[in-house]
Amino acid sequence: GQPAAEPANARAGGFDERRTWQELERTVAGALALGLDLVAGEKDLCVPALLALGEAQEFLERRAQAIATYEIAVRQQEVLPHQEPLLRLGKALLANQEYENAVNFLTKAVTVAGMGHKNAADELAAVTEPKAELHKALTKFGGKLREDGDHPRALDALARAEKLDKTAAWPHHLRGLVYLEQKKTDAEKGADAQRAALKLDPKMAAAHTALAACLELMGDMEGAVASYEAGIAHGDRTAEAYAGLGDTLATLGRGTPKAKQPPKPKVKKGEKAPIVLTLYHPPTPAQLHARVKA
Repeated sequence: GQPAAEPANARAGGFDERRTWQELERTVAGALALGLDLVAGEKDLCVPALLALGEAQEFLERRAQAIATYEIAVRQQEVLPHQEPLLRLGKALLANQEYENAVNFLTKAVTVAGMGHKNAADELAAVTEPKAELHKALTKFGGKLREDGDHPRALDALARAEKLDKTAAWPHHLRGLVYLEQKKTDAEKGADAQRAALKLDPKMAAAHTALAACLELMGDMEGAVASYEAGIAHGDRTAEAYAGLGDTLATLGRGTPKAKQPPKPKVKKGEKAPIVLTLYHPPTPAQLHARVKA
């Protein structure tokens, strides 16, 4: 077929970023493949070259190749490890949804980053990014383990994530869902976890809905109704939220307030009564706030 047309900026003599990355990839990969001094004798240059090659492959969306390149860089530093190859490899694995491997390498990156610093400020600066990436990986890994039904390992991963970032609500929410899935035995723990999430993020709709489900299992129907309403008011428009609210209202023997009920239609003798559907309108956030103040 015909060769692909050059980008307009390349034809005009401008900078073509993709072509630059392709040239870098070819140059470094060629040098590494030939086994030149870059690899054989110059260890100080080998790892930076591999990191540059991996970065080029990531830009060019060759993720599997980038992971393999970063793995080589890590192996080159087995005697004297450095955080950068470990961090790059962990981030690439995280982007590739290989959460367990990402956790393993990012844990090593945090450990290595914290070594050999003269003061606490330098150590904090060095570990900030590895810890942030490890927190993401642990949260994703915990969520995946929950989906797979591996509750003990999910709880362990999420607890580690909570310790790494005490301001993040999502690990608390996921941990609460694990407890909720274990039904009544852990519904109270689940409720506590959702409350912890809501303390950090009061507008987290999913946590309100999950708290409602926990309260329902615990028999607190009034609390469940309030939490379902809060979840819907803050944006949870899922069928589960509305169905849960409807079930708890039915259990309490409540429908929508009488003032909103349509009048009962008059039925002549011998005729069947028509079915009347009543739409439920959840309270707005302002109405919920007014209730709390009252």
